[in-house]
Amino acid sequence: MSRRTRARTQAAQAREGGWDLSSCRTATMPSYNALYDPNMRHYFENTTIQSHLYKTGQIDKSGRVIDLERNKSKLNIIEREFKEAEKTEYWRQKEEEEMRYRVQQKRHAALDRARAQEKLMKMKV
Repeated sequence: MSRRTRARTQAAQAREGGWDLSSCRTATMPSYNALYDPNMRHYFENTTIQSHLYKTGQIDKSGRVIDLERNKSKLNIIEREFKEAEKTEYWRQKEEEEMRYRVQQKRHAALDRARAQEKLMKMKV
């Protein structure tokens, strides 16, 4: 390697050594929500976009933004109620199946008794 190339390499390494990138690992980006951005207001005033945002639960009927962080406890309550309703429905269906099975068993038993009686009547005659 020539003297000139070696000097350039050392100079480049010295310049690069001056960069401190340790803060990049710990720095956090501020959160961004386009719904609160005044520059995006014209986009969100579109009726198609508003209907989509309403369907996805991001705004209410009057067009106000729903803050999910503030309403997290309400969402947890609703989710718990859904889980409880699903569990109740599961056990109701299970109970209904069990009842149908018992009724079917009684019908089969009654048919078997009727066949046995009919057989006995034929034998007597």
